[in-house]
Amino acid sequence: MRFTSRYWAGIALAGVLTVTSLLLKRPEPLIGASGIGAWLFAQQYRFLRQTRQTVDSLSVTQTSSRDRVVKGDQFTVTVDVSADHDVPINVAVTCNPSVSVSTIDAPARRCQLEPGEQAATTRMTTAGTVAGEVSFAPPDVTLSDPSRFFEVTVPIGEPLTVQIENRSDRELHVGAGGQRLAAEYGEHDTLQQGAGLEPAEIREYSPGDEIRRIDWKATARYNYPHIRKYERKTQRRTALVVDHRAKMGFGPSDKRMLDHAVDVALLFLTDARRNGDTVGLYAVGDDGLTVETDPSSGEEQYNRLRRSLEELHPTSKSGSGTPAFTAHQGHARRLADRLRGSVSFDWTLRPYVSEHDAYVRRIESRPLFSAVRAHATPLRESTWTVIITDDSDRAELHDTVKLAQQHDGHVAVFLTPRVLFEEHAADERESAYRRYREFEEFRRDLMELDGVTAFEVGPENKLEDVLSVGRAANEGDGQTTAPTQPPGGGR
Repeated sequence: MRFTSRYWAGIALAGVLTVTSLLLKRPEPLIGASGIGAWLFAQQYRFLRQTRQTVDSLSVTQTSSRDRVVKGDQFTVTVDVSADHDVPINVAVTCNPSVSVSTIDAPARRCQLEPGEQAATTRMTTAGTVAGEVSFAPPDVTLSDPSRFFEVTVPIGEPLTVQIENRSDRELHVGAGGQRLAAEYGEHDTLQQGAGLEPAEIREYSPGDEIRRIDWKATARYNYPHIRKYERKTQRRTALVVDHRAKMGFGPSDKRMLDHAVDVALLFLTDARRNGDTVGLYAVGDDGLTVETDPSSGEEQYNRLRRSLEELHPTSKSGSGTPAFTAHQGHARRLADRLRGSVSFDWTLRPYVSEHDAYVRRIESRPLFSAVRAHATPLRESTWTVIITDDSDRAELHDTVKLAQQHDGHVAVFLTPRVLFEEHAADERESAYRRYREFEEFRRDLMELDGVTAFEVGPENKLEDVLSVGRAANEGDGQTTAPTQPPGGGR
């Protein structure tokens, strides 16, 4: 407890009266001094009792409009003060923002309850100036009696933490068939098709509907654009499978395929955190799993996964792997049936196509397939499996997706096409466009699997360069649209 200048002025007055009584040898000034002292003591006792009651009834909460903010972007911190009953004394609340946020005006940092009031609020608009964790300490609550003789300051409430993140200079494109679906920080509503969402309605497209809401599979089936709406049924359970093998290190510095893959994974993590969903992470390196965190929820889980994602880097090849075997098992079986009975087949080709288990053993040695296979049981049915990789080993990826979508599993695949991370000379642009078209055909093949959606991820400027070749060719033929088909369209 602190004594204010007004209290000390009362003490001084009592002292003067006491000295006067001694000098004049009269009792009246001494009686006055004694009265002032007794009154001050009574006021002090009363204040301490009211302070204890007020502190016990006070609630001070701090909330932020955003728990994760890109450096330089504004966010608002709201401080609410409430009491169970009308306060009998003055209550002043002073906020304690971190020094790593932009300056907040003094009036915005304070709110006050006058005697007889029960609630007060203040809002502070600020921005992070340094990347990292910003902490707002518990506010200081200063209580004073109506006469302003005494003051007590105590911290009340819990600290508030906001994560300030560096702004990525990558022009992130997430989409399909050259059409952009999501690119802003934290924006990926269009990707929320999977476990925890229930189809609510499908209807024909109407002018004014958002293109991103088009259900391309229904559109292909009915031969006219259709919109499908989803309702969130339960909390979503998401498993992120992120490929960070050596091949994912391809691309310019800080704009590699892995950098874009991590950006997409962080979008999902941000969404899971916002909705309180459970989420797990399985990071795949050249020699197998490097991160293995089963789906869970809570701040500790979200922070752990974010650190794991931000620390991912391309692994090194061990050099001990066998050459890639890219033929599908189904192709081998069909070829064996077609050639059965041929003498030359029996002597020459049977070892390559009749031992179907050999294919399975070899593909299981591939890290991405093995990671999903090892966790196939917990990732089925109620879990939305999100696979983020490149398109270099399409046979492995195709079988991995088929494995993940067994038993009505929901799978979203995000691919970083290598062609979008290359530098193309003028005479190589047509070749790059053809390779992009081949990638687009593969992506649509994945989309035809039940419960599977597939998207492209890459730098927007590179995609625009590649697509411009197709537009130029169409303009030369008198057409005005790019030759790429909408995602999931029928062929």
